[in-house]
Amino acid sequence: MGMKAVAAFLGHVGAKTSCGYSGATNGSLAWGLCYNHELSPSQSYCDDSNELYRCAEGVEYYGRGALPVYWNYNYGIVGKGIKRDLLNHPELLEQNATLAFEEAIWRWMTPMKRRQP
Repeated sequence: MGMKAVAAFLGHVGAKTSCGYSGATNGSLAWGLCYNHELSPSQSYCDDSNELYRCAEGVEYYGRGALPVYWNYNYGIVGKGIKRDLLNHPELLEQNATLAFEEAIWRWMTPMKRRQP
């Protein structure tokens, strides 16, 4: 990965995890790497029609990670890619920063299907 690709990756991570606001010193994106999960999930992001990666009972699939993952099928795909059971334990992306960055790098380097947010 070249220097420009690393800069682009870190820029995306910073933008997705920013806790800045429009009046913050140096602007809204100057405060990246702050949040590791969606603060106010509006839904559980469970798609029951996906037969390959079914929703686990009691689990919510809101955005988590350095490049946030949403929806059960994306947790299943990413979990398979990094060899972790994220479908049943999506909270691992909140609890383990190394795993959150492993997920982000895997997503950055792996072509995803159209449904990946």
